[in-house]
Amino acid sequence: MQRSNGFGITALVLGILAVVGCITSFFAIALGAAAVVFGALGRGKASRGEADNGGMALAGIILGSIGILLGAVMIAVVFAGFMERGSVDDSPYDSPYDNSQVREKV
Repeated sequence: MQRSNGFGITALVLGILAVVGCITSFFAIALGAAAVVFGALGRGKASRGEADNGGMALAGIILGSIGILLGAVMIAVVFAGFMERGSVDDSPYDSPYDNSQVREKV
C-alpha cells in the first residue's frame, strides 16, 4: 500500500512560506493557519499509519504557529507605528492656534 504524504509535505511548505513571508503579515497569518490545519491532518494520517511523515507534519505545525506569531507581531508593529506617527507633531511651522506666550524678537 502506497503512503499518502501530501498533507505533511503541504504543511511543511506552507509553514516555511509563513515564516519567510512574515514581512507581508496578512499572508503569513493565512499561510500559517493553513500550515497548522494541514499539519494536524497529516499528523492524524501518520498516527493511523496511512502516512510516514509525521515529523514533516509536526514541523509544519510548528513553523505555521511561528508564522502566525510573527505575522501578528508585524501587524502590531505597523499599527503602533501609525498610531505614534499621528501623535507626534513634526511640522516645522507653528499652528495659528498655538497657545504659546513666547514671542520672537526680530
